[in-house]
Amino acid sequence: MVMRSSRLFALALGLLLSAGFAARGEYTPEEWAVLKTGKVISHEVFHAYPDGTVQTQVEVKAWIKVPRAQVWKILRDYNHYNEFMPNVRLTKIIKQEGETYWVIYQTQVLWAKLIYYQVLAGDDKMHRIDCSLDKSQPNDIRDTKGYWILDDAPEGQGTVATYSDWLDPGFKVPEKLGRKISKPAFIHVIENTRLRAESGGTWVKSQKYEITSPD
Repeated sequence: MVMRSSRLFALALGLLLSAGFAARGEYTPEEWAVLKTGKVISHEVFHAYPDGTVQTQVEVKAWIKVPRAQVWKILRDYNHYNEFMPNVRLTKIIKQEGETYWVIYQTQVLWAKLIYYQVLAGDDKMHRIDCSLDKSQPNDIRDTKGYWILDDAPEGQGTVATYSDWLDPGFKVPEKLGRKISKPAFIHVIENTRLRAESGGTWVKSQKYEITSPD
Protein backbone atom coordinates (compact mmCIF):
# COMPACT_ATOMS: atom_id res chain seq x y z
CA MET A 1 0.00 0.00 0.00
CA VAL A 2 2.91 2.34 0.73
CA MET A 3 6.01 2.70 -1.42
CA ARG A 4 9.04 0.98 0.12
CA SER A 5 11.08 4.18 -0.28
CA SER A 6 8.60 5.90 2.01
CA ARG A 7 8.71 3.33 4.76
CA LEU A 8 11.61 4.88 6.62
CA PHE A 9 9.19 7.57 7.65
CA ALA A 10 7.08 4.90 9.31
CA LEU A 11 9.68 4.85 12.04
CA ALA A 12 8.81 8.42 12.86
CA LEU A 13 5.17 7.41 13.05
CA GLY A 14 5.52 4.70 15.60
CA LEU A 15 6.13 7.70 17.71
CA LEU A 16 2.49 8.53 17.59
CA LEU A 17 0.56 6.38 19.95
CA SER A 18 1.35 2.77 20.97
CA ALA A 19 2.58 0.43 23.76
CA GLY A 20 3.15 -2.86 25.63
CA PHE A 21 5.95 -3.43 28.19
CA ALA A 22 7.53 -2.58 31.52
CA ALA A 23 8.41 1.08 31.92
CA ARG A 24 10.33 2.91 34.59
CA GLY A 25 7.66 5.53 35.16
CA GLU A 26 7.67 7.76 38.21
CA TYR A 27 10.45 10.35 38.59
CA THR A 28 13.32 11.35 40.85
CA PRO A 29 13.64 14.61 42.84
CA GLU A 30 16.30 15.68 40.36
CA GLU A 31 13.95 15.04 37.44
CA TRP A 32 11.14 16.94 39.14
CA ALA A 33 13.42 19.95 39.55
CA VAL A 34 13.85 19.97 35.76
CA LEU A 35 10.24 19.08 34.90
CA LYS A 36 8.74 21.92 36.93
CA THR A 37 10.62 24.42 34.75
CA GLY A 38 8.50 23.18 31.83
CA LYS A 39 11.27 21.23 30.10
CA VAL A 40 10.72 17.76 28.65
CA ILE A 41 13.17 15.11 29.88
CA SER A 42 14.30 12.43 27.45
CA HIS A 43 16.56 9.45 28.06
CA GLU A 44 17.15 5.90 26.89
CA VAL A 45 15.65 2.96 28.74
CA PHE A 46 16.19 -0.79 28.35
CA HIS A 47 13.21 -3.11 27.94
CA ALA A 48 12.90 -6.89 27.87
CA TYR A 49 9.68 -8.16 26.30
CA PRO A 50 7.65 -11.30 27.09
CA ASP A 51 8.49 -12.66 23.63
CA GLY A 52 12.20 -12.60 24.48
CA THR A 53 13.15 -9.57 22.42
CA VAL A 54 15.01 -6.65 23.98
CA GLN A 55 15.10 -2.99 23.00
CA THR A 56 16.82 0.21 24.05
CA GLN A 57 14.19 2.91 23.61
CA VAL A 58 13.72 6.62 24.05
CA GLU A 59 11.42 7.64 26.90
CA VAL A 60 10.17 11.19 27.53
CA LYS A 61 8.62 12.86 30.57
CA ALA A 62 6.74 16.14 30.99
CA TRP A 63 4.87 17.99 33.70
CA ILE A 64 1.22 18.65 32.83
CA LYS A 65 -0.50 21.17 35.11
CA VAL A 66 -3.82 19.33 35.46
CA PRO A 67 -4.86 16.28 37.52
CA ARG A 68 -4.33 12.76 36.21
CA ALA A 69 -8.05 12.30 35.55
CA GLN A 70 -7.99 15.15 33.03
CA VAL A 71 -4.86 13.89 31.26
CA TRP A 72 -6.35 10.38 31.18
CA LYS A 73 -9.51 11.73 29.55
CA ILE A 74 -7.44 13.37 26.80
CA LEU A 75 -5.37 10.24 26.17
CA ARG A 76 -8.50 8.08 25.91
CA ASP A 77 -10.25 10.45 23.50
CA TYR A 78 -9.02 8.45 20.50
CA ASN A 79 -11.70 9.71 18.11
CA HIS A 80 -10.16 13.20 18.33
CA TYR A 81 -6.43 12.41 18.17
CA ASN A 82 -6.29 13.99 14.72
CA GLU A 83 -6.95 17.36 16.39
CA PHE A 84 -3.77 17.38 18.47
CA MET A 85 -1.44 14.40 17.90
CA PRO A 86 1.44 15.02 15.44
CA ASN A 87 1.00 13.49 11.98
CA VAL A 88 -2.29 11.79 12.80
CA ARG A 89 -4.82 12.20 10.00
CA LEU A 90 -7.62 10.01 11.33
CA THR A 91 -8.37 7.84 14.36
CA LYS A 92 -11.52 5.93 15.18
CA ILE A 93 -12.53 3.63 18.01
CA ILE A 94 -13.83 0.43 16.43
CA LYS A 95 -14.41 -1.53 19.66
CA GLN A 96 -14.26 -1.05 23.44
CA GLU A 97 -14.36 -3.49 26.33
CA GLY A 98 -13.93 -1.76 29.67
CA GLU A 99 -10.60 0.06 29.63
CA THR A 100 -9.38 -1.70 26.47
CA TYR A 101 -9.89 0.06 23.14
CA TRP A 102 -9.37 -1.13 19.57
CA VAL A 103 -8.51 1.83 17.35
CA ILE A 104 -7.69 2.38 13.68
CA TYR A 105 -5.06 5.00 12.81
CA GLN A 106 -4.26 6.80 9.59
CA THR A 107 -0.96 8.69 9.84
CA GLN A 108 1.19 10.69 7.47
CA VAL A 109 4.77 11.92 7.35
CA LEU A 110 5.78 13.69 4.14
CA TRP A 111 4.11 11.68 1.36
CA ALA A 112 3.89 8.37 3.24
CA LYS A 113 0.42 7.45 4.45
CA LEU A 114 0.06 4.46 6.76
CA ILE A 115 -2.97 2.66 8.18
CA TYR A 116 -2.69 0.37 11.18
CA TYR A 117 -4.74 -0.92 14.12
CA GLN A 118 -3.86 -0.81 17.81
CA VAL A 119 -5.09 -2.36 21.03
CA LEU A 120 -4.79 0.14 23.89
CA ALA A 121 -5.20 -1.44 27.32
CA GLY A 122 -5.57 0.90 30.28
CA ASP A 123 -5.74 0.08 33.96
CA ASP A 124 -8.59 1.14 36.24
CA LYS A 125 -6.40 3.53 38.24
CA MET A 126 -5.83 6.07 35.44
CA HIS A 127 -2.14 5.28 35.73
CA ARG A 128 -0.98 3.30 32.69
CA ILE A 129 -1.94 2.57 29.07
CA ASP A 130 -0.16 -0.20 27.16
CA CYS A 131 -0.50 -0.25 23.39
CA SER A 132 0.21 -2.97 20.85
CA LEU A 133 -0.48 -3.74 17.22
CA ASP A 134 -3.72 -5.59 16.47
CA LYS A 135 -2.26 -8.29 14.24
CA SER A 136 -5.69 -9.67 13.36
CA GLN A 137 -6.10 -6.64 11.09
CA PRO A 138 -4.27 -5.61 7.88
CA ASN A 139 -1.48 -3.19 8.85
CA ASP A 140 1.06 -1.15 6.92
CA ILE A 141 3.67 -1.77 9.65
CA ARG A 142 5.04 -5.01 11.09
CA ASP A 143 4.76 -4.25 14.81
CA THR A 144 4.57 -1.52 17.45
CA LYS A 145 4.68 -1.37 21.25
CA GLY A 146 4.52 1.58 23.64
CA TYR A 147 3.06 3.05 26.79
CA TRP A 148 1.82 6.09 28.68
CA ILE A 149 2.31 6.30 32.45
CA LEU A 150 0.69 9.00 34.57
CA ASP A 151 2.03 9.82 38.06
CA ASP A 152 0.88 12.51 40.47
CA ALA A 153 3.15 15.55 40.67
CA PRO A 154 4.22 16.64 44.20
CA GLU A 155 1.78 18.53 46.41
CA GLY A 156 -1.16 18.24 44.04
CA GLN A 157 0.58 20.17 41.28
CA GLY A 158 -0.80 18.09 38.43
CA THR A 159 0.65 15.11 36.57
CA VAL A 160 4.01 13.79 35.45
CA ALA A 161 3.42 12.00 32.14
CA THR A 162 5.83 9.40 30.73
CA TYR A 163 5.67 8.25 27.11
CA SER A 164 7.61 5.81 24.94
CA ASP A 165 7.05 3.82 21.78
CA TRP A 166 8.77 1.38 19.45
CA LEU A 167 7.89 0.62 15.86
CA ASP A 168 9.01 -2.03 13.39
CA PRO A 169 8.34 -0.63 9.90
CA GLY A 170 8.97 -4.03 8.28
CA PHE A 171 12.58 -3.57 7.26
CA LYS A 172 15.90 -3.23 9.02
CA VAL A 173 16.62 0.18 10.55
CA PRO A 174 19.77 0.73 12.66
CA GLU A 175 18.74 1.00 16.32
CA LYS A 176 20.89 4.11 16.84
CA LEU A 177 19.17 5.87 13.94
CA GLY A 178 15.76 4.83 15.24
CA ARG A 179 16.46 6.39 18.63
CA LYS A 180 17.77 9.56 16.99
CA ILE A 181 14.54 9.93 15.01
CA SER A 182 12.38 9.03 18.00
CA LYS A 183 13.59 11.69 20.44
CA PRO A 184 12.26 14.86 18.74
CA ALA A 185 9.09 13.07 17.64
CA PHE A 186 8.30 11.81 21.15
CA ILE A 187 8.90 15.28 22.58
CA HIS A 188 6.44 16.64 20.01
CA VAL A 189 3.83 14.07 21.06
CA ILE A 190 4.09 14.81 24.77
CA GLU A 191 4.17 18.59 24.26
CA ASN A 192 1.02 18.48 22.13
CA THR A 193 -0.67 16.30 24.73
CA ARG A 194 0.24 18.83 27.40
CA LEU A 195 -1.20 21.70 25.37
CA ARG A 196 -4.41 19.75 24.79
CA ALA A 197 -4.81 18.80 28.45
CA GLU A 198 -3.95 22.20 29.89
CA SER A 199 -6.43 23.88 27.53
CA GLY A 200 -9.25 21.68 28.82
CA GLY A 201 -9.36 19.76 25.54
CA THR A 202 -9.76 22.79 23.25
CA TRP A 203 -6.23 23.28 21.85
CA VAL A 204 -5.94 22.21 18.19
CA LYS A 205 -2.70 21.70 16.27
CA SER A 206 -1.78 23.61 13.13
CA GLN A 207 -2.29 21.27 10.20
CA LYS A 208 0.26 23.19 8.13
CA TYR A 209 2.85 22.68 10.83
CA GLU A 210 2.01 19.06 11.61
CA ILE A 211 1.80 17.70 8.07
CA THR A 212 4.54 18.48 5.58
CA SER A 213 4.70 17.46 1.94
CA PRO A 214 7.43 17.22 -0.70
CA ASP A 215 5.81 20.20 -2.45
